[in-house]
Amino acid sequence: MKKLLYVTLLSTFCLSYISAATVVDALRIPLNFCSNSTGIEQPATIEVAKALLSVDCSMPTALTSGTPLGPFDNTGVVIPGGNYNPLTIVNDNVQYFSVNLAFFPVGTDRIKVDINPTGAPALGAHEVYIMSNCNGTAGPLIATDITGECFAITPGNYIIMVVSENANAGNFEITATALTSPPSTISVTETGGNVDDDGTVCIGDNFDIDVTNNLTYTYAWELDGAPLGNTTSSVSVTNAAITDDGVYSVTITDNNACEVVVTQTIVVNPLPVVNLNVTENSGNTANDGEVCEDDPFTLTATAGAVNYTWELDGNPIAGNTNTQNIANATIGTHDGIYEVFYEDANGCINSDVLTITINANPTINDTELKVCANPANTGDFTLTDAELAPGFPATNSNDGADIDNGAANMTVTYHTSLANAQAGTAAIGPNYTAANATLIYARVESNATGCFTTAEVTLTVNPNPNDLEIQNVNNGNSPSNFTVCEGDNINLTADVGTGQTPYTFDWDLPNGSTATGQNYNNANADPNIHDGLWTVTVTDANGCTDTDQITITVTPNPSNDDCNNAIAVNLGNNPA
Repeated sequence: MKKLLYVTLLSTFCLSYISAATVVDALRIPLNFCSNSTGIEQPATIEVAKALLSVDCSMPTALTSGTPLGPFDNTGVVIPGGNYNPLTIVNDNVQYFSVNLAFFPVGTDRIKVDINPTGAPALGAHEVYIMSNCNGTAGPLIATDITGECFAITPGNYIIMVVSENANAGNFEITATALTSPPSTISVTETGGNVDDDGTVCIGDNFDIDVTNNLTYTYAWELDGAPLGNTTSSVSVTNAAITDDGVYSVTITDNNACEVVVTQTIVVNPLPVVNLNVTENSGNTANDGEVCEDDPFTLTATAGAVNYTWELDGNPIAGNTNTQNIANATIGTHDGIYEVFYEDANGCINSDVLTITINANPTINDTELKVCANPANTGDFTLTDAELAPGFPATNSNDGADIDNGAANMTVTYHTSLANAQAGTAAIGPNYTAANATLIYARVESNATGCFTTAEVTLTVNPNPNDLEIQNVNNGNSPSNFTVCEGDNINLTADVGTGQTPYTFDWDLPNGSTATGQNYNNANADPNIHDGLWTVTVTDANGCTDTDQITITVTPNPSNDDCNNAIAVNLGNNPA
């Protein structure tokens, strides 16, 4: 049976029942007695066994330091142990001790009470309690079991109660030590987010959490209560992820088994979502990042309205909004890898990249097509001659240059207006009739890239030679049909009124033979060769032609072979 007697010296109290052991050696204590029946205070005395004073909470045995005024070191002060024998307490197994503010050196914040049994009879199972008042039930410190603990405490006046669970406890030695808790300073090192070292980082950042390093301490780290398995004085995280967000706690234990738990909250903010897109209607496919030279394009980042920076091939470029507008794409200036960086309100930065390829436009040449006038005095053109090497007038009508510069894998279309050529609409040809000096436009487009250039094609209608006339030189250059006798001379000339010199002349004789030159001369008219319709074709320098015809009648000689004595029946006339 545990018996606790609480006596407050020189106090006024009402006492209705006192249970005490047999008094062997007593101490008379004056007090004011409050009668239960009258409620009137009366002076009185009470005898209390001296042995009971050791179990009286109001008169505990003081544990004092040998140097209560200091100085004290931070490793704690061991109070000299003393032998206290609960057996001297009749029928009781409780012993009280006390420490006061002077017990705690400056800077100490822990107390450790060690109970060392010192012989027979054995102390047996026991507990050590600490409290700030006798009943141990009121604040600021209720009766707390600190058996074997390095107990965190605010320096002050406290009562230590040793309780044995045996009815007859044995001898023990008590040692109380004031200690300093392990260092509780924790720091975080990081450069993420808006403020360095504030514990707020972004995904992908690195951070370190450190406590004061002491090789005699042990460390146990947790993240949100889950052990991390780290036993060093720091935690390092590289390339932080959302899973690294939370409360980091470390339990620090020194060589006195004193523990302290310190925490550091780490906030890992997600990176902003940044998407970089291009808007362009150039080349074979719109918005694919392949842009033709001189075409416009716009880069647009979707993330927010502000805090943008831009780079091209790793070099800063102007602009702090979410767009880059390029009016005329230039090779070597606007092509490359664009990267846009966006910083959100948390100071987290993310980026997106997009490659812009600028393709060269085809190299083109303006050219001129020339044809001869048709009967309507217009020209019938084959527009595809513009894509050939110039061959005018011999092989084609191109009298300028190859408009696609001889390049392969090109598509050429022809248009009556520049707008249509640029839009690729309303194509004409390849056969096209036009008046002289008509200007059309060729769209030369690369099949590989879809890039195009426009060229000008001038259509020229050359006039044909005119007023061509076959003349009989023997008859004063008469253009009329005439008759000769077999064996006579035939002397003809072709006279041209207008045309582009030099001329060429081609004669078609009645028997199907041919001759060339402006003049035709033959000293022996032969009915088998020369009798009939003659045609001459003149071709001028532009390749344009005109024709004229004349009929020559070659009269065979009579049997006497004397055509001169023959009677002329009809000389005939050559129509003018």
